Amino acid sequence: MGGNPVLSVRSWIVGRSEDVRVISEFFEKSSGRGLHVLGDAGVGKTTLLDAVAEVAAESGAWVLRADGVEFEADVAYAGLHQILTPLLDRAGELPAEHRTALDVALGFGTGPAPDRLLVVNAVLALLRLAAVDGRVLLVVDDLPWLDQASAVVLGFVARRLAGTRIGFLAASRTSVHGPLDRGGLTEFELAPLDVDSAHLLLGARIPGLAAKVRTRVITEAEGNPLALLELPGQLSRSQLAANEELPTVLSLGKRTRCLYASRVRVLPAADRRMLLLAALAHTGDLGVLCQAAALIEPDPDSDWVPGPDTAKAVRKPASVAEMLSLLAAAERDRLVRVDTVTRRLVFHHPLIRSTVVDIATLAERRRAHLALAAASVDRAEVRAWHLAEAAIEPDETVAKLLQEAAHTVLRRGDTVGAVAGLIRAADLSPDLYARNRRLVEAAYVGAEASGDIAKASDLLRRAQGESDMAAELGTSGALYAAAAAVYVLVNSDASVETVYRVLVGAIHAAGPDYDAGDPALIDALHTLQLVCWWSGREEVWAPFFEVIDKLGPALPPVLAMAARSFPDPARTGLSALPWLDELRTLMREANDPTTLVRGATATVYLDRVGEIRDRLWDLVHSGRDGGGPHRRHIGSLMHLCMDDFLTGEWEEGQQLVDEGLALCAAGYPFFAWYFQFNQVLLHGARGEAEAGNALAEEMVRWATRRGVGAAAAFAHQAHALVCMGSGDYEAAYTHATALAPAGTLAPYAPMTLWGIFDLVEAAMRTGRRQEALAHLQTLRELKIDQLSDRYAMIVAGAAGLVAKDEQAIVHFRDALAVPGADRWVFEAARIRLALGERLRRIAARSEAREPLTTALKSFTRLGAKPWVERAAKELRAAGQATGPVTNRVPLTPQELEIAQLAATGMTNKQIGERLYLSHRTVGAHLYQVFPKLGITTRTALHNALMELNDGM
Repeated sequence: MGGNPVLSVRSWIVGRSEDVRVISEFFEKSSGRGLHVLGDAGVGKTTLLDAVAEVAAESGAWVLRADGVEFEADVAYAGLHQILTPLLDRAGELPAEHRTALDVALGFGTGPAPDRLLVVNAVLALLRLAAVDGRVLLVVDDLPWLDQASAVVLGFVARRLAGTRIGFLAASRTSVHGPLDRGGLTEFELAPLDVDSAHLLLGARIPGLAAKVRTRVITEAEGNPLALLELPGQLSRSQLAANEELPTVLSLGKRTRCLYASRVRVLPAADRRMLLLAALAHTGDLGVLCQAAALIEPDPDSDWVPGPDTAKAVRKPASVAEMLSLLAAAERDRLVRVDTVTRRLVFHHPLIRSTVVDIATLAERRRAHLALAAASVDRAEVRAWHLAEAAIEPDETVAKLLQEAAHTVLRRGDTVGAVAGLIRAADLSPDLYARNRRLVEAAYVGAEASGDIAKASDLLRRAQGESDMAAELGTSGALYAAAAAVYVLVNSDASVETVYRVLVGAIHAAGPDYDAGDPALIDALHTLQLVCWWSGREEVWAPFFEVIDKLGPALPPVLAMAARSFPDPARTGLSALPWLDELRTLMREANDPTTLVRGATATVYLDRVGEIRDRLWDLVHSGRDGGGPHRRHIGSLMHLCMDDFLTGEWEEGQQLVDEGLALCAAGYPFFAWYFQFNQVLLHGARGEAEAGNALAEEMVRWATRRGVGAAAAFAHQAHALVCMGSGDYEAAYTHATALAPAGTLAPYAPMTLWGIFDLVEAAMRTGRRQEALAHLQTLRELKIDQLSDRYAMIVAGAAGLVAKDEQAIVHFRDALAVPGADRWVFEAARIRLALGERLRRIAARSEAREPLTTALKSFTRLGAKPWVERAAKELRAAGQATGPVTNRVPLTPQELEIAQLAATGMTNKQIGERLYLSHRTVGAHLYQVFPKLGITTRTALHNALMELNDGM
């Protein structure tokens, strides 16, 4: 069999190319060989045999096949008939004795049953006749299911092929005995698919599967292709998107269940009970299993079950030795094994666990869950879930335990699990009040955190029903319902004014006394703070601060910090600084994603988000793994992409903007405006004026229609930067002062702090020095420079813009001397540019070159084209020629490869995946490449590389 087997295999063979190559070469190297492929059910033996047979046929071999079929297992020589049918027209060439034996064996003639050895020789003779014209390959799938007569004959044939041009390839399930056992044939153990191949197979056959779900399926299937493809088929659309909790044990499809069901069903009843306990206990801890084994009623006809409050075993717990004795048959059949090191019962394959649960009756599962609950009295969360799984009617005790468990998993960041727990607790609630309260809490968690707005809306409708919601929910329930409604409504095109009235009404109804220990109230206040901020109007904040003032006994740390630092940081931000250390410690130690994102929000206008970038990245990675939109994921992206802009990580910032917009489109359309704001900033800084102007105007139109004043303010601030880049300083001034005239910082408009430098520079460039001075005076009176080192740098830089020449230089140098100034790359470069411009103006040309050169390098790395041109122009005026920032030097091999890929339009992430590098590493290389090539943007890479090649 010549040729390249790998190239001959069909495209749907995933992860088996090497196996196909090895087996094909096995038959190429020598004639007359036999190979027995062994593997678990569903592992892909048939697919492998098909691929090898295809390769053999394409190389000119005659492939003869037989497949073991269960219903033909009792039909003598049925398998032999499959193999030999294509050759029967040559049977006439056999000796009469052989021809007669085959006719009788295959049912074409009558007579006494032929001697088995005679049939073997007849088959060999016929195969040799066929092999005269070329190679012959016998392929037998599911050999143990072949009828016994055929299997025995083919077993004899397989061991008598030496010296012929005939190959024999068969496949059997591991641990299933058959005619080739210990028969001297070479064995080939077909391993499960590796993780990469499993991902590839799922991606090709079930595209769009959420990453978290895909990981769970791959873990459960353990490389079994049949299970990989069937397990997702048992999940709902919401589960496939990771918007709904997956079952504790994944249910099997009919074909997958057959893999192990027959082996489990033949076990003794006691063994099956132990396996069911182990399957439902998850950990397989022998101590827990021994305890549960003593609590489960062995008589399946008995009505007795251990109750939720069973405190001790009704019998002495089984010993480990007794357990092992019970499970001996299951161990022999390779269903389970005992890990003596960890003292745990381990299933040989996760599908066995699923099979055990699938084939158990409801009554059997209920008894097992109750026994495990009684054995888990010291693990409240585990106990609650077992009791919930066993419950068949409403039970407030179990519902309360499950609600507490849901709160526990929510604090760990599992919002989907928390929603599932709260919904199940609602289903188990005997009275309407408790049921609806739990439903609206699930709606709030789902809408505010997990990203399933549609489901949250449905839960609110379920809670409301035909009754008066407020009367049926109580205070906490009404607060959760209102907070959930905020997210449902704003993502359904309602105005901010509408959601504001809904939420404020619920909070007022919860008064006049407000308890800081009520989590529903705290969540509602955090939500109200955002709604007020979205509004962008001063007058809406009064109810928020009214409740904050009445809240006792003490405000939670994050809320206390946010109330001072977020609504109006220009006036109250300084009072928040003493609490920064406490909040910083809390955010470093917190495991609760809600605390992290709210903490970042509380410090965003104080420039402290960068201190927890790693924690925010953890939430982004978690969100990516979870699939679908996720509020904590989106919130983290909001903070990270703005921090990226400020710190000059524009490549990464663009990627995060794109990711955020895609997530918003998938479930949270309201929040797209924040990522659009960052996109306009990037457009403006890179000199993409047309795109920046269009998007900013689109933001203003949308914000005006929806009453989102913050979005309009952000749009104007970003629009000012676009106009600064394009040199339209009059328009820049108009946009910079759209919220309030120069000399004022509008109250409760914190975004104005981010446009300080643009406003002052635009005022100076349009002849409005008095307005610029007034604005600087306001900044100083409000002590804005004390909020952070960045503000200290910006205020000093703004002072330089309005000062006379010598004093201006002092201010600019003071700005650049602020600790960590160079961390704020773009703003520091703009101040250096202003310093260089002022130095050149006073004829200090040689002194001007250093800040101008440094600024030019920074702008070049960033791709800030308008400022590159300004800096280059100033450098030329200062007497320095400006071609490339550095002499063009050869690229390293890796730099060249990265540059070539980037020139094709690939993103840093795509390049990293191609070259097995992180996207940050790719960005670092491009940072070196741009100045070497004398370019400032990715779009210039193609021509620069062509010029480089021409010069080599």
